[in-house]
This record gives sequence, C-alpha cells and structure tokens, in this order.
Amino acid sequence: MSHEPSAGPRIVITGLGLVTPLGIGKEAFWDALAAGRSGVRRVTSIDVSALPSQIAGQVPGFEPQSYLPPKEARRITRASQFAVAAASLALEDARLQVDPDRRQDFGVLIANGGSSPPETEKMVLDMEAGGYDRMSPFHVAGSLPNMPSCQVAIHFGLTGYISAISTACAASSQAIGEAAQVLARGEATWMLAGGTEGPISRYCLAGFAALRALSTRNDDPEGASRPFDADRDGFVLS
Repeated sequence: MSHEPSAGPRIVITGLGLVTPLGIGKEAFWDALAAGRSGVRRVTSIDVSALPSQIAGQVPGFEPQSYLPPKEARRITRASQFAVAAASLALEDARLQVDPDRRQDFGVLIANGGSSPPETEKMVLDMEAGGYDRMSPFHVAGSLPNMPSCQVAIHFGLTGYISAISTACAASSQAIGEAAQVLARGEATWMLAGGTEGPISRYCLAGFAALRALSTRNDDPEGASRPFDADRDGFVLS
C-alpha cells in the first residue's frame, strides 16, 4: 500500500534562534561550523576529576539575565533558560513581535530528553545535607519535561497550542515535524519549535559513563565527537 501526501498549506521557517556550544546566535554558530571548530571542551563548571569522561559541549558566555529578569532566571532550569533565549533570538530573526491581541495564535513545542539533571542533583544533595526544607519550592514543577515550553509561553504571554516532546535524541527533530503538523491542521498561525537540554552534571556524566556510552578522549576533547569514525569511543554530552 502506498500513500501519496496530499497538498497542504506551505509551512515556512521564518526565524532561527541558536544557543549552542559553538556560539549564541545563528551568525556565531554558522561561522564556527563553517570553520570546522568543535564546541567540545573539558568541563569546567563542576568537578569531574573522578569521572572517566571529563568533556562536554558547554555553552560559554551564556548570561540568562540578557534574556530574562534576574528573579525569573533564578527560578527556572538552565534548559528553560536556553529555551527562552533561543525563542527570543528566533522571534528577533523573524522580525516578529507578539501582538497581544493574537497571543492565542502562537503555539510552542519545545523538546528535551530530560530537562533538569543539574538541578535535580543539587536538590538531592541539599536535601541529604539539610533536610527537605533545603529544597527549592520551584524545583519539582520546574523540572518537568514540559517546562521549557511553558516558560517560553509564560515569558512571551502566549496562550495558544502548547505541548512538549521527550523522545531522547530524536526529540528536537520530532518537535519541528510535529509543529509543522500543528500549523497544517490550523491549530496555530505561528509555532516556536525546537529543543533544549541542560545536562552537564556529575549525575548525568556518571550515569552515561556507567553505560560505557561516553567518549573518554579527555586529552583531545575537540576530536572526541566523531560519530562515523572507526575509532569512535562514545558520544559526548552536550
């Protein structure tokens, strides 16, 4: 049985927002990509000396306060911070402003595999050190996989279609495809779609290391991510 796709409305990508280990913004990202630079470095934000894999793709120079009020930035996860920043850049690139009278026409579909490993690790350690009242009251709700989508909607005041996808490494690609389907069905006029992840933590690095899934090419971090190479020894957390 064959299926011929029916002619539907044309779906157009009008703006890009990138917050990546290669740079923030599409120009910085493209320049680094075209130059063949790697975004993988030794992890410096946490102590990884006891771990077999000590490298990752971090986002250098990211200041959440450039995109969010300081109080709001402190209350949400790093993955949600990335999502709001990327959405801001995408709207700017598209030269699109949210009309308050058309907030219901904007939809959000932001994917992730697990949005809050660093924050979850910190909350568990805080609880073990000082009891449950050391935990942030914002953590449990803020760590849910749908929160990057929700935080983008809250930040921009969007009231239309909002959802999330959490299908591991395929999540972001699936979110873009699903967003196109939402537009084709007429459930939104504009969609902010993509993915975010903020996994850099000892908990996450240790977990994947226990699976023997991570590269241990610590002496050559820029050459560690080589998915199609015969000498590949694992992937790199990013």
